[in-house]
Amino acid sequence: MTNFKGHIKHGWYTHVITTIIILPISIYNNIPLELIISLIGISLPITLFGSILPDIDHPSSKTYRIFRYILLCTTIIFLSIIIGQYQNEIQNILSQIITGTITTESISIIIACFSLIIGMTTIFLFEKIRPPHRGITHNLSFGLIISIIFALIIWQSFTIIISQNYNIISTIILSTYLFLGFCSHLYADDMIL
Repeated sequence: MTNFKGHIKHGWYTHVITTIIILPISIYNNIPLELIISLIGISLPITLFGSILPDIDHPSSKTYRIFRYILLCTTIIFLSIIIGQYQNEIQNILSQIITGTITTESISIIIACFSLIIGMTTIFLFEKIRPPHRGITHNLSFGLIISIIFALIIWQSFTIIISQNYNIISTIILSTYLFLGFCSHLYADDMIL
């Protein structure tokens, strides 16, 4: 069984090997060198993340503890952005319920507190429904599903910043790095050959 540092090491190896394979293919297919270099730079943390991802189901792992904080922060930020769009409506509703003046700062504090409570509830629920260690998160199907979801998110994000010609290629390359990082974890745990 490999520890956190061992999985990171396997992630590094996977990144280097994948880059050695993808680089000549990309150059041969006339993908701009600047795009290739930026994708390789972006793909390193993605590969390392993939190499530790399966351990989100182990409560004493660093991955699990890091994931809890990421989940909390993401939930708070996401809810604050979504709810913040309705700040005026919330202010009008609260003004009708509570007599007196409600300031914009009060609404911001209410939204932040609500987001924090929902974020903490999300962490609590994640801890309760966490699958057993080396269960579903140590399965190639799980890695493939996560990589596909990641690809959809990346594709949607890149539609804004990259030319349509290279959007799909960039998405495929980055999701491949994530999936191969995931596979490196399973290989290090002797779960795939």
